[in-house]
Amino acid sequence: MKSKKAIVWVSTVLYILIGMAVMGMLLAVIRPKISEMRDSLTIDQTVESLNKFDEIVLRTRQATGERLSYELLLSRGEFSINGINEKIIWTIDDSAYRKSQEGVVVKLGNIEVLTEKNGNLWRITLTRDYSASKLNITVIGKDTDRVLTVAKIPYTIFVENKGLVDNKQHLDIVIE
Repeated sequence: MKSKKAIVWVSTVLYILIGMAVMGMLLAVIRPKISEMRDSLTIDQTVESLNKFDEIVLRTRQATGERLSYELLLSRGEFSINGINEKIIWTIDDSAYRKSQEGVVVKLGNIEVLTEKNGNLWRITLTRDYSASKLNITVIGKDTDRVLTVAKIPYTIFVENKGLVDNKQHLDIVIE
């Protein structure tokens, strides 16, 4: 009698262990794909967000004194305002998703996408270059860089048209 109960328990434990091993293998296979899909979605949303920010910049550019705001919720990566080179840059250093061919700049509308290898992952850089647009972008009145990092509260970015300076439209960016 004890022998039959022992066999039932041993079988039960073996089936549980086999089931857990199968689930572990499935997770090992599926987890990278989930990360890749999550990063793809994040990058696509960021491209959309940069396009909306670009619209704000272009609308502000139309009239001296115009001041528009933009809400930016940064959940991954870094958002840089490069006032020296007139660029807006978003970078993620740990993407499981390869957005484009490695080392080749690809244009998505006004946004340039660069994918670079970073260990086992990818560094994705999205850039909106305003240098050819006759714009002078400043951050709080200075030709400088400002890097925004991940935050749970959205950044409020104000873009203000300060008029023509040296034959370039001067847009000042203030971040709150």
